[in-house]
Amino acid sequence: MRILRYPWTDALIETLHSRIFELYIAEKFPTQIIEYLGRDFPLSSENNQPHSPYRQSIFTGSLTQNPIRFLDQMSDISNFIGIQLGQDGSVAHKELGIRHLFQSETFCRDIRAHHIGCRDSGTKKFLDEHEIPSTLIGCVSSLLCKLDTQSFPILNHTEVLLIDVTEELQKCILESKVDNMSCISISTRVPEISGESQKTALVDLLLSQMISSKIVITSNLDLAIPAVALGKKTLLIQELTNNEEWLNEYVTIVNTKEIFDGITWTKLDALLNLQPAKHVAAMASEVEEFIGKVLGDAPRSKLNLSVDVFKDQVLSEAINSLLIRIKNLEVIEEQMEGLLTSRSWKVTVPLRKFSDWSRKYSERLRSKSKLEMSDGD
Repeated sequence: MRILRYPWTDALIETLHSRIFELYIAEKFPTQIIEYLGRDFPLSSENNQPHSPYRQSIFTGSLTQNPIRFLDQMSDISNFIGIQLGQDGSVAHKELGIRHLFQSETFCRDIRAHHIGCRDSGTKKFLDEHEIPSTLIGCVSSLLCKLDTQSFPILNHTEVLLIDVTEELQKCILESKVDNMSCISISTRVPEISGESQKTALVDLLLSQMISSKIVITSNLDLAIPAVALGKKTLLIQELTNNEEWLNEYVTIVNTKEIFDGITWTKLDALLNLQPAKHVAAMASEVEEFIGKVLGDAPRSKLNLSVDVFKDQVLSEAINSLLIRIKNLEVIEEQMEGLLTSRSWKVTVPLRKFSDWSRKYSERLRSKSKLEMSDGD
C-alpha cells in the first residue's frame, strides 16, 4: 500500500492524521507493506511486487495546495480516505486552490471511479455538487479509539495538557486551576522546512503526551478529536461556535469569551465531564467500515488518475489567472496616475508638492554649479 502524505505544511496536523491511519493499517492489516509518497519519500509508481496485480495508493488529509505542484503526486492515488477540500491554494498561489481541478470535466470524470471518503460535510456537499460519489465518514484520527496504544512510551503524568492555546487564554485557564495540578503547554507549529520523517517523530511524541495526560484543552478541532478518541477529558476552545461544522458534535466546546470573562475551574471541570452530542466511537466505526470496503475490494483494472490529460488545462487556467491579475494591477496603476495628476483632489496637493521637491532641488544644484563655474572664471 502506498500512502500519500500531505507535504509542505508548517503544522503537524496532517502528519498526525496520516500517522494514525498508518498505525491502524499496520495493526489491522499486518500483511500490508506500507510505502510513502510525498516530500522526503520517493514518488515512484513502479510496482516492486510482481506477484501483486494491484496495489492500493491512498491519500488522507487536506487538499489545499497549488494543483500544478500536486498533480504529479495525485496521479498515483487510487483512493481518498478522510479528505478535506481547502478553500485556498498555497501561500504563493492563493488564487489557484485545489478546487480548480474540479473545473476540468476530464478530472471529474476520472475521479468518479475512485473511492472518496469525506472528512467534513462541506467537502461532501462540494463533491455532491459536482456529481462525484462520496461518503461522509469523518476524521481518520478517530481511529485512535480502535488502536492499542501501549506501544507508545509513557511519559511523566500530566494533569492538564494545553495544545495550541494562546498565551492570553493560557493565563486565564491557569489562574483558575487547582494549585497542585501539573500543566504542560505545547504547540504543533514547526518550521515549514521540517521533513516528514522529523514530523513523524514529533507526532509520536505528541501522541505520547496525550496518552500521559488526564485533560486536554486545545483550540484545534483536529487535535480535540484524537484526544477524545484516547478517552481524555477534552475541551475545544472556539471563538465562534460553528453549528454547521459536523465534527463539532463529537467534542465539548467552550467559547473564548467565557474564558476571558474569568471562568472558574469548577465550571471548566463541569464542561470537561460533559458528554459530547455524538460519541467518537461511532465516527471511528464509519471510518473503519469505509477502509474495510476499500481494502476489501478485489484487484481492479481501473487506472490511476490520468493527470496528463488535464494538466495543460489547469496550467492554462493558472496562467490566465495571473494575466488577469497583472492586467488589474495595470488598471490600478493608470487610475492612481490619473488621481495624482488631478487638480480636483486637495489630498493630492501635498503629493504633488512632494514630487516637485526633487525637480526644485535639481534646479538649485544646477544654479549653484553655474555660479561656482562663473566664480572660477
